[in-house]
Amino acid sequence: MAGAFAGFALHNARSGRDISVAWGSRPVCEGGTLMKRSAALLTIVLTSLILLYAQDNKPMEMSGWICNSTCVTQSAGKATCDATCKDKSGDAVFVDDQGKVSKITNQDMAKGNMGQKVKVKCNWKDKESMEILQIIQANAG
Repeated sequence: MAGAFAGFALHNARSGRDISVAWGSRPVCEGGTLMKRSAALLTIVLTSLILLYAQDNKPMEMSGWICNSTCVTQSAGKATCDATCKDKSGDAVFVDDQGKVSKITNQDMAKGNMGQKVKVKCNWKDKESMEILQIIQANAG
């Protein structure tokens, strides 16, 4: 065997044919089977990731106060909203019924309900901030 062929050659005495094997060669799948399998596997993985992401971002309902950040007071380790505070210099935050303060990412949605007890439907952006999707009930008791 001559040329740039790297591998080895065998002679099949029964059929009289030479068999050549190259180093690093891969078996070729008939009809693009390898590509079809790869595409199917990629589709399954991407679909699974989308479904997992959708499960984590379900909106939740919470009740608490929409409060100006400068009007939040701490009492016995819990945050509360001082309803008598008239300061308007801070950002809107959400103080839940357990006394946890969360930043509100969409300030315009909250501004009209500043200082009010509300029930909201929201998505968490991270551990400290939320996006209010809907104010279900203002003055929720």
